[in-house]
Amino acid sequence: LEQDPFSESPNHPRYCIQLETVNRIKMTAPRHPAKPRRRGGSGFNFLRLVTAGFFFLTAGARAASLPQPRRVCLASPALPWTFGPYQAQMYELSLLLADRGYEIYFMIHVVGNSFPAGMYRSYAEIKPLVPGIVEPPRGFRLDHVKGYVGRDIHEYSKTSGSYGEGKVMFSSALNKLAATYKFDLIITLSDIVHIIPDVPSTVPCVGWVPIHLGSIPHGSAEFFALQHFDALAILSPSSANSVAGAMEGLVDDVRFVPHVINRRELEEWATSGLQSMAEMSSQSASDAFRMERFGETLSWGQDGNVQIPHPLFVDPAQRETFVVLLQGGNYDDQDRKGWDTSLQSYARFYAANNGVDGRRVHLYVHSMESFLIQQDTNRGKPPPAALQPKGLHILRRLKGLGVPRSAFTLDFYQHEPEVVAA
Repeated sequence: LEQDPFSESPNHPRYCIQLETVNRIKMTAPRHPAKPRRRGGSGFNFLRLVTAGFFFLTAGARAASLPQPRRVCLASPALPWTFGPYQAQMYELSLLLADRGYEIYFMIHVVGNSFPAGMYRSYAEIKPLVPGIVEPPRGFRLDHVKGYVGRDIHEYSKTSGSYGEGKVMFSSALNKLAATYKFDLIITLSDIVHIIPDVPSTVPCVGWVPIHLGSIPHGSAEFFALQHFDALAILSPSSANSVAGAMEGLVDDVRFVPHVINRRELEEWATSGLQSMAEMSSQSASDAFRMERFGETLSWGQDGNVQIPHPLFVDPAQRETFVVLLQGGNYDDQDRKGWDTSLQSYARFYAANNGVDGRRVHLYVHSMESFLIQQDTNRGKPPPAALQPKGLHILRRLKGLGVPRSAFTLDFYQHEPEVVAA
């Protein structure tokens, strides 16, 4: 993202790293539509980049003196099939590591998403203890996961999950966890403030870390937490440079390893989604059902029927419209995702560009509201009517900024992945 978006350099993100063997990487440019494949198969996808990034699983002095790790613990905020980007990324990584012969275990470190301490071999073993647990989607591959660890680390640290909103991981607790379950390696994907380095680590650890600072000041909490790891995979190039500079001589291996999108899976979803949208014609489904399924991605036509998909994407008259997408979670009262700033930016962009040389500008907002997230983690059960959304009031904010109603579309629905891809 920090490079020229129109660059034709082989280093540009539109080029991909195709992993041919463990030791040979070939740069290739995707020229033809990818052939669909089953999830977790041996075909190429962008997730091979993650495997390349994690070739340093045993980096660091401690790791170099140990045998190749086989039992890998992935510290995740929640079960891998539940809502959340960290869960999704850890799940994709688990597939790649399993394909390379590693034994995969998930440890759920957020108390509110976890279950009683212990090792569980399957969802079926967890369900009786947590009746409201979200069950895996149909066809979701889990045969490679050897076990799930409950809230052991919070019992080890005797915080009962009360410290740091029940999200933190003490080094001492991770050490005991590795000793108890004989883990050879721990990989975390978490905000760095959730790592509390109270004692030196006795098990090799890799941190896949988002950093939101321009620099890492010596003496800061981040500075000390980052030293917990033997190797660090940082989510942006600029942050990787900052961390590498701050950790020089302290952490042996710091690399840029981004979050990834499984392009081929998206293509499979899009094919299915387009078929689904075609089936939602006015002759085959009720307006109420279509609105429930697609929300404002549809549009009411002059005849009162819903148009699928939104004319913004299919009407030739709209083809030259410049569409701005804002997408993300809108679920806390502190607006940590920066919705207010983004809406102000769009208002200025719209005022400066709409109508210039006949150009039209339109904003498409797709946000996951707090009640949708609660519904998703509660097996689809709608929350009580008294539960009010906690995020920013987007409609009110856009009106206050003077953006006309015709210049934006609000989509507050939780769509099927196939519909989003389509």
